[in-house]
Amino acid sequence: MSQIHVPSTFGLKTACFAVRDLINLDGWLQLFKNNVALTNDSLLTDFLPCDFGGYAPISLAGKCGPCAKLQSGVVQFTTPVQTFPAFGAPFNDVYGAFVQVGADWVAAIKFPFPIFSGTGNEIPVALQWQDWALNLFLP
Repeated sequence: MSQIHVPSTFGLKTACFAVRDLINLDGWLQLFKNNVALTNDSLLTDFLPCDFGGYAPISLAGKCGPCAKLQSGVVQFTTPVQTFPAFGAPFNDVYGAFVQVGADWVAAIKFPFPIFSGTGNEIPVALQWQDWALNLFLP
């Protein structure tokens, strides 16, 4: 019987496309205002979305770039930086961000320190999927 050989990046590419397509279809980037301890078992209800003046979740529909092979075993996609403007009261301490798809979250980050949502502030966040991990970061 012959063996079938599959490139090592095939699984990565398949996962990359699946995650990207899911987020491109119905992904929402949100900020949270509670000091939650993030774990793999966290629930969507653990995140308290911000409610500062001007806040609204940002749709990621169609914003994920193509899956690109960076090197052997490394495939990624990114989104452009998404910016949350803050216009005023009520003010929040923003502890992090999460991506929601349907009734589930698919990625979350807790910032190294809370960001105050004072009037005139902007909070930039970007999304990157690489090496089987979906990451959010402050650019």
